[in-house]
Amino acid sequence: MASPQLEDGNSFSYGNYTIYNFKGGGSFTVCYTDIDVSQDKVFWKNINPLVTSLPYFITQITVMMILNHFFTLILKPLHQPRFVCQMLSGIAAGPNGLALFPAISELVTPFKSNMMMETMGNFGLVLYVFLAGLEMDISTIKGIQKKVMSIAIAGILPPMLIGFLLYLLFKDHQDEKFISGGLIWGISLSVTSFPDLARVLSDLKILHTDMGRMALSAGLVNDLFPWTLLVIVVTVVNMGERYYFAPLTLIFLIFCWYGLRPAISWLIRHTSKDGQFTDLHFYFILSGVMVCALITDAIGSQSLIGALMFGLIMPNGELGLKLRDKFGYFVSEIMMLAFFITTGLRIDMSFLFKFNLGAMKKNLEVIFIIVLASTAKCISTSIVSFCYRMPAHDAMALGLLISTKGVLSLIIINAGRNLQCLDNKEFTAMAYAILLMTAMVKPIIILIYKSFMRIKQHKNRSMERSKPDSELRILACVHSIRNLSGIINLLKISNPTKKSPLSVFVAHLVELVGRASAMLIIHDTGKPVGLLGRERAESEQIISAFKDFESSYEEAVSVQPLTAVSPYSSIHEDICALAEDKQVTLVLVPFHKLPKADGVLQEENNTFRNINQNLLASASCSIGILVDRGFGPATRRESDPGTIAELQLAMIFIGGPDDREALAYALRVAGYPRMNLVVVRFVASKDVTDIRTNTLKASAAQVDDDYINEFRFRTMGSENITYVEKASDSGDETVTAMRTIFHEFDMYIVGRGEGFVSPLTSGLSEWTDCPELGPIGDTIVSSGFAQQATVLVIQQSVPAAAKSSGHGHMTWRLGNQFS
Repeated sequence: MASPQLEDGNSFSYGNYTIYNFKGGGSFTVCYTDIDVSQDKVFWKNINPLVTSLPYFITQITVMMILNHFFTLILKPLHQPRFVCQMLSGIAAGPNGLALFPAISELVTPFKSNMMMETMGNFGLVLYVFLAGLEMDISTIKGIQKKVMSIAIAGILPPMLIGFLLYLLFKDHQDEKFISGGLIWGISLSVTSFPDLARVLSDLKILHTDMGRMALSAGLVNDLFPWTLLVIVVTVVNMGERYYFAPLTLIFLIFCWYGLRPAISWLIRHTSKDGQFTDLHFYFILSGVMVCALITDAIGSQSLIGALMFGLIMPNGELGLKLRDKFGYFVSEIMMLAFFITTGLRIDMSFLFKFNLGAMKKNLEVIFIIVLASTAKCISTSIVSFCYRMPAHDAMALGLLISTKGVLSLIIINAGRNLQCLDNKEFTAMAYAILLMTAMVKPIIILIYKSFMRIKQHKNRSMERSKPDSELRILACVHSIRNLSGIINLLKISNPTKKSPLSVFVAHLVELVGRASAMLIIHDTGKPVGLLGRERAESEQIISAFKDFESSYEEAVSVQPLTAVSPYSSIHEDICALAEDKQVTLVLVPFHKLPKADGVLQEENNTFRNINQNLLASASCSIGILVDRGFGPATRRESDPGTIAELQLAMIFIGGPDDREALAYALRVAGYPRMNLVVVRFVASKDVTDIRTNTLKASAAQVDDDYINEFRFRTMGSENITYVEKASDSGDETVTAMRTIFHEFDMYIVGRGEGFVSPLTSGLSEWTDCPELGPIGDTIVSSGFAQQATVLVIQQSVPAAAKSSGHGHMTWRLGNQFS
C-alpha cells in the first residue's frame, strides 16, 4: 500500500481507502472503492476471483488452515494445545505477520473483506459456544466439595482484582467506560476454558485422576461464573438509558431454564424411537441455537449468551454426543478459523518497537503487565491449594491447570473491544497474556508434575510385598460383555472376605471415535451417561454384572465401574495412570483371542494384543493376562449356575519375580472354599549348568529358594495345598512333564518370566506365538493337554534398576508376605 497522504484535517488517503474523522485514537470511518462488473464479463461472479467476498473468505480459510497445520507441526514437541496453534495462526495473518508483506496482505486480508470474515467468525462462535454448553453439566456444581469450591473462588476473585488494577496502570486516562474496561480485563483473567482444560487433562493422561477431577470441577465454576459477569457487563454497557434490557435478558434466561428446558426434553423423548435420532432432530436443534442467539442479541445482550444457554438446557445423553460428533470438527477446525483470523487482525504489537525514552518506559510497563496477568491466576490458585495442605507440586499443577485459557477469553476481550471498552493497545496486551498463560500450562506440567509421577511410579506395588490379609485392589479391564464371565469368575475365586477384601475398579475400554477428546466416565449412579448406542448397552450390562457381584459379597467386595474413552494406541497410558491413581496392585486384562466351544482360541484381535503388550512394558504394578476358558468342566459340576464347583488349580513355578508374584496370588486363591492348589516347582538337575554360575544370578535364585521355603512353612498344615518338585534338564523335559503329569487341571497360574533366563525353559522362547504370555504360559495355552483350562499369566513390574541387576535386591520382600 501507498503511504498515508493527508487530504484535510479530518481525513487522509491510504491506498484505495479513505479514513475520515481520524483523530489519533478515536472512532473513525473507512471507505473503499469497489468494482462493479457487468454480467457479460463474469468469471466466478467477477473478473478477478480475489475481489469478491466469498473467494476472499475461501482464500483466508485456506491460508489459516496452512498456518494452523504449520504451527501444530512445529509446536508438537512443545506439547502446545490446539488453541495456541490457532491463535498464533491468527496473529501470523495479522499486522505482525502477513501485513509486513503488502502484496500478500492485500490479496489475503484486505480491509474490504473484514465484514465477511467477522460475520462468518461470529457464526462459528455461536456454534462453538453452543457445543461448549453441551459439554457442561452445571448440576454437578451442587456436589462440589468445599475445598474445590474454595480453590475455584481463588481462581476468580484475586485475578479479577489484579486485572482491574493492571488496567488502572495501563490506562492513560479515564473515560466514561473506564470501569467497564477494568471489568473486562478482570473477567478475561479469571476465566478457565472448560473444553480446553478437558483436552489438556486428556492429553496429559490425568483426566481420571483425583487431580484431574478436581481441576475439572473448579474449571467448570471458573467457566460459568465469568459468563454470568459477562452477561451483566455487556447488558449494562449496551442498555445506556434503555433500562428494560436487563430485566428482558433475565426473563429470557429464566424462561430457557424453567420453560424451554423441560419442553425440549419432553419433545426429544417423544419423537425419538429407541434412542434413534433423525436429521430432523439436528435441524430443530440448530434452528433453536440460531433463534436463541437472535433473541439475546435483540434484547441488548450478546448472541453468544443465547447459544450457550441453549447448549446448557439440552438434555445430557446420546443426542448431545451425536451433535458434537457431527459438527464438532467442522466448527472447531473450519468455522473457528474465521474468528481467530479476525482476532489476529486486531493484535498489533508495533507500538512496542518505538525506542524513545517515553515509549521504552511504556513498553516495560506493557511487558510487566503481560507477565503478571499471565501468572496471577496460577499464583492465587496455588496458594489456596497449598493452604489446604496439598503437596507443593500438586498445588502448582492445579494452579497451572486452572490457568488454561481458550476461546472464551478471546470472546471476552473481543466483546470489550466491540463495546469500545478496550483500545488496540489494551486488547493486544491482554491477548498476549492469554496466549502466554495457555502456552505455559502443558510444558510446565510435563516438566514438573509428570516427572514427579514417574518418580512416584518407582514405588511399585505387588502382591508379593503385600501382607496376606490386606485389601487387594484390582483394576479389571473389559472390552466387551464377552470378557465378563471370565473376569468375574476369577474375582470370585480370589477369596474376598471381610478381613481380606477386594476393591475392584472396572474399566470398560471404549475406542475414541469421533469425539473431540478422550474422557473417563465414572458411573456413580450406575447409569452410563455419555455413551452412544452399542457402547451404552454394553456398559449397562457390564455395570449390572459387577454390581450383582458386589451385592453377593456384602462388605467383602467394593466395585467402582467406569468407562475409559481413548484412542487404542494410547489407552494403555490411561490404564497405567488410573492404576497409579487408585493404587491398585493388579491389573487384569483379557487375552486378545477368544475360545470356541471346544476351547480352541480364535478371533485374534491385534489391537487388544497391542494394548496388553504396551501395559506389560509400562505398568508400575502387576499385570495379569487372563485366557478365559470357563475353568474347564468345573463350572458345570454343580446345578447352581451362580456358583463354581471344586476347582483343581496348578501353579507352575520356574523362578524369578514374575513366578513369585504368581505364587503370591495363587496363595490367596487357595483360600477359596472349593479350591485345591498344586504348586509345581521345576528344578534343574545337578548335572545341568544353571543360572547359579553367576554370583548375582545365584543371589536371585536364593531369593526364590527362600520364598518357596517360607511358602511351604506357612502352608504345611493346609490340606488343599500340595507342593511338588520336579527335576528337569531342558525346556522339552519341562513341557513333557506338564503334558504327562500335570495336565488334569481346571486352571493354571504362571509367571510370565520376563527377563529371567533358566535352562528349564531353554528353547521354548524360540517357538512361542505370544511372547506376552511367556514361554510356560504360551506352551500351556497352545498345547492340547490344557485345551479346556483357563490360564492366568502374571507379570510383576519391578524397577528398571532391578531388572538390569538380576533382581538381587528382592530379599527384603519376604517378611511382608509371610509375616
